[in-house]
Amino acid sequence: MTSIDDRISRHIREYDGQGWHRTGTTVDLESAHWLAGLVEEVGVEPVLESFTLDRVVPGESYIEVSGRRIDGLPLFDGGFTGAEGVHGQMGRHDAKIMLVEGSPILAAEALDDARRSGNYRALVFVTNSIGSVPGLAPRNAPDFTEPFGPPVLQVNGVEHESLVEQADAGASVRVVVQAERRPGEAVNVAAEIQGQDRDLPPLVVMTPRSGWWEIAAERGGGIACWLKPCG
Repeated sequence: MTSIDDRISRHIREYDGQGWHRTGTTVDLESAHWLAGLVEEVGVEPVLESFTLDRVVPGESYIEVSGRRIDGLPLFDGGFTGAEGVHGQMGRHDAKIMLVEGSPILAAEALDDARRSGNYRALVFVTNSIGSVPGLAPRNAPDFTEPFGPPVLQVNGVEHESLVEQADAGASVRVVVQAERRPGEAVNVAAEIQGQDRDLPPLVVMTPRSGWWEIAAERGGGIACWLKPCG
């Protein structure tokens, strides 16, 4: 590998090894200082821009059905339940607890229509990534500052067949979606590099740094590209 390849590989490995990069967490803050240090290494002065937010901290979240407990994750811009959760019949259409299937992108309209309808006490969202690869593929929270609708439990796609069978049978279920909002602080990393022609408007290069879990596969390339203009 070239020296550039080595550097990119090292940066992505270091980022991957830091842990879960959820916004406003200790790992997220440490990651910001790590990135600022990389900027300093090449002689550019970084700026740490802090901001406040209400972090969503998930608690126990699961569905109980036919003697099984299936763990999941709350939708961050939806409602939450208490420890007792919501009881009712699950179905794919007319039940009070609705089962929604699909990827976070392709099923977005159906999910949001159900959330806004006011017809459901809770929703169970069986997630898949695009291409129907099983796994927990959480949806982003575009309405994070204005959450709405009933509690939504996001569940790993490996449970798809089982939950569809239970929904079609109208099974009685219990859905628990616990989380709390806590004040927090996060940091953006910025740097300014002078160009050759200062009469031109600035060119802004930006990339996300936080996200679900380790997320190096999604964020690593963007961070590498963001660092390149620095040196």
